[in-house]
Amino acid sequence: MIHEKWKPVPGYEANYIISESGIVMRSSKKRGTHIGKIVKSHTDKKGYTRTRLTNGEKASTLKVHRLVAMAYISNPHNLSQVNHKDTDKSNNHYSNLEWCTNPENKTHAMENGICPKAWLGKKGKDHNRSIPIVATNKSTGEQKDFFGSWEAARELGLLQGSIANVLAGRVKTTVGWTFQKK
Repeated sequence: MIHEKWKPVPGYEANYIISESGIVMRSSKKRGTHIGKIVKSHTDKKGYTRTRLTNGEKASTLKVHRLVAMAYISNPHNLSQVNHKDTDKSNNHYSNLEWCTNPENKTHAMENGICPKAWLGKKGKDHNRSIPIVATNKSTGEQKDFFGSWEAARELGLLQGSIANVLAGRVKTTVGWTFQKK
């Protein structure tokens, strides 16, 4: 840590510096703290390291890898996302990070086997979050089984959001159909 390079945190230059590996340190005195104090960080539910920084009266919880990239990696094409080259979300060293687009980030995740199943383009019964439902026609009593609300919407010519509203109990019917989870 002593031999690491340190740079001001972009947007928080007056208060914090960040090392090339993602350690955030206070660079100004604040009530109850001292210069050189390492700022606490935590790992969020998705595995990213986050830290809480204050700029005046406003506090924000930020992803450390983005702060490292903003401080150490130029972004001439104004790309929106930061990718971990080795797929290890805890490795926030600038040499492991790169700016990329959303499609590039997703492609990298798929090529390295770390993407959620939802990105794989599966629909209906093959989708990991599909919930089987039963549709009932209010006037005829006819019932139809579907693997999910998107399939029901396609086959019945309805909006998926309208079906979701019935399933959530916000409305009772949509265009003469009721829906319930199997």
